[in-house]
Amino acid sequence: MTIRRLEAALIPVTLLAATAGLMLTLTWPLRELIFGGGNDFLSFYAGGRLAGGEELYSREAARAIQREAAGIDSETLPFIRMPYYAAALKPLSSLPYLTAYAVWQALNLAAWAAFALLMPGPSRLTVIALSACAISIYVSFLNGQDLPLILLFLAAALRLEGRAGFRAGLCLSLCLAKFHLFLFVPAVVLLRRRWRLAAGSAVGVSALLAVSFAVGGAAWPAAYVKALANGNFHSGSVVTPNIAGLLAISGLPSALLWPIGAAFAAAVCLAALRRPFPHALSAALIAGVLVAPHAFLQDTALLLPASLLLRSPRPQRPVRVLATLMAIPPLYAVEFLCLPPWGSLLPLGAIALFIAFLVASPPAPAASSRVTGA
Repeated sequence: MTIRRLEAALIPVTLLAATAGLMLTLTWPLRELIFGGGNDFLSFYAGGRLAGGEELYSREAARAIQREAAGIDSETLPFIRMPYYAAALKPLSSLPYLTAYAVWQALNLAAWAAFALLMPGPSRLTVIALSACAISIYVSFLNGQDLPLILLFLAAALRLEGRAGFRAGLCLSLCLAKFHLFLFVPAVVLLRRRWRLAAGSAVGVSALLAVSFAVGGAAWPAAYVKALANGNFHSGSVVTPNIAGLLAISGLPSALLWPIGAAFAAAVCLAALRRPFPHALSAALIAGVLVAPHAFLQDTALLLPASLLLRSPRPQRPVRVLATLMAIPPLYAVEFLCLPPWGSLLPLGAIALFIAFLVASPPAPAASSRVTGA
């Protein structure tokens, strides 16, 4: 191994060690809560237990299950996913709570590794290093969330898109679990005329909705909307790393999110018409994280694949610099550690990247605008 290769290998190892050390130091005081599953997994476990019943979205029923299984409960953690997701969780919820929690975290750990191996990017080493150092993914584990699974579905779709569009669409449809973060993606798929990808996504989403009606009955959409509209579910909006958080910090009315969201939608559509598919998809992912009202630090994990997609082929220098900044730990560490206004640097950085991408000259045409592995 040459000195240059040794130095190249030491950089990601050092970055990973620093990131892991930081997260361990910050979360050690909360170790009993984290290792005991006192986080969002309470919601998933209750959803699995309630799947197929009429109380899937009942806060009282969820809290009763949480108290019985884990000895703790939370008013702000009812089940808030579609019924098909509850059905998928049912086998897990048949296990004792801590066993189910361990299996859940192991599944997400495997998904994290698979994402790093599948995600297209500038180089395999770069993707693996940045994935291993993504603070937002660490936070997903701390919160018992499922962002690594979502990232895996997205990476699989990107990997298949160039040669198996329909199967790529099936993989992409699994991101329905976090549909509010992917609101702008269908516009890119349609405007870029990725018909096989669109067909696969439509079939996948239709199948998941069919399962939802089979599990939740005809009335589940109304109950689901009512559960999402509950104010307690959106508690902590001031610290959300997106437009909603910026509006709350600045004291501006939250209703401004609607015209701002419309502006982002128009910008994404313009990008879809003018830019290669990977770049337009990246813009849609960034816009989704910024505009979704219910998005927290773990959800910014989607900025990693977005940043990786924007780094090739041959981006303009401002885009390349900002994409690199949004793919490395510092801004996420500040968001994790600091209260507003310093915690606003992450969404401001994402906005800057989005704007730089829009105003930069389009990249030189490549041999193919399809996503390929690196």
